[in-house]
Amino acid sequence: MKPKIVKFREMHSLWVVLAASAFLMSCGEQKKEATAVSEESQSVEPVASSHAKTTGIAFDREDLDVFFTQYLALQASFVASEAGRVQEIAREMEGIALQGSPEVSKSIAALAESDHLGQQRAIFFQLNKAMVPLLESHLSSGEIYQQVCPMAFENTGAFWFSNSEEILNPYFGDAMLHCGKVGKTFGAL
Repeated sequence: MKPKIVKFREMHSLWVVLAASAFLMSCGEQKKEATAVSEESQSVEPVASSHAKTTGIAFDREDLDVFFTQYLALQASFVASEAGRVQEIAREMEGIALQGSPEVSKSIAALAESDHLGQQRAIFFQLNKAMVPLLESHLSSGEIYQQVCPMAFENTGAFWFSNSEEILNPYFGDAMLHCGKVGKTFGAL
């Protein structure tokens, strides 16, 4: 009996399939999760908009309390991949007189101007970077989770903030909903 010789194309195809599977599994995504994503995405936004108050998160400034509640609604709109809703919430956030944070205000204004989801996500990352000093200095109660997706922006990585340890990725939405991990936890001073 003669042994079967495996052709290069067959091996290459096998490696491509294995690599693609590893890529998808790297962030814990599973095929059966994808079917439930649209249902999850639709239910995220209403919960997030009032969730900050119910989880005990508070700041030593009222403007930050209002801002972070709106931020959670903004983040949920990114999870749901709703560019129009992102723009709408950013326009509402422009009305919050946030003191001492020109980079945050600049990012919010840019989000209010943009209707392109990819561009909005890049601006959202700039917003998150600008928010770090506010969270480090003004959180008076509760915990805020800085969550990280290492695959965002062509594997350069990006982070966002959440009032829950559950990962709901705003950079990929339903394409990779649970991709990420908690990188840092901000607690009250």
